[in-house]
Parts: sequence; C-alpha cells; structure tokens
Amino acid sequence: MCIRDSSTILATGDAEADVEDALLRSGTDLTADILKVGHHGSKTSTTDAFLDAVNPTIALISSGRENRFGHPHAEVTDRLEQRGVLIYRTDNDGSVVLRAPKTYTMRLDASPSLTRRPLAPLLAP
Repeated sequence: MCIRDSSTILATGDAEADVEDALLRSGTDLTADILKVGHHGSKTSTTDAFLDAVNPTIALISSGRENRFGHPHAEVTDRLEQRGVLIYRTDNDGSVVLRAPKTYTMRLDASPSLTRRPLAPLLAP
C-alpha cells in the first residue's frame, strides 16, 4: 500500500477503550486516513466514539489466523464496515506493508497520563 505525502496514520498499539477515552478527552485531533486498530480488533477497543473522532478511510488489523481469542471481534469489524472503512487484516490478507514517500514527517504527541513508562529513554540516541 502506498501512502501519499498528505496521508495520516494513527497507530494505537494495544490500546483499549480506556485509552481511547483518554485520547478523546485530551482534545487532540485524532483524525487519520489510516487506523491501526487497537488490541488486535478485540471487542474492548475501537469504540464508536473513537471511530467517529478518527474517521479513517482504511483500517489495519493485526491478528493471527484462527487465534484462540477470536480476534478481530465481529463487533469491531461491523463498526468499521458500517462506516465504509476499507479493512486489511493480517489473518486474511497476510502481511500489510506501508510504503511511504522518501521524505516524511513524524509527530509524537504524548501525555504523561497516557504513557505507561517515560518516553525519554525510548527517544534517546
């Protein structure tokens, strides 16, 4: 998948509804073209309110084929489909590779209340 210069990606990692709620309350603009769906598409993530704020065109879901947790959950894929979001799933589609332009800008917005460990050691050279 090629990403245009103006595309935005929101990678939520293992975020569940409580983290999504905190992000919504933070007032940060969460709008993104591409959403990496949180917590492998479990039913504890990707709430209606969060999807309304992000308003993605494409969703990426990382989950193993026939995993014991049943990820991604049908409620999550239904919410995405109801919004017309194009879904790529690693369990069905295999690896998803994003190709970005040679030059890009990455912005890190973090609130100490949203992080589980200090960012400084992670950003050190």
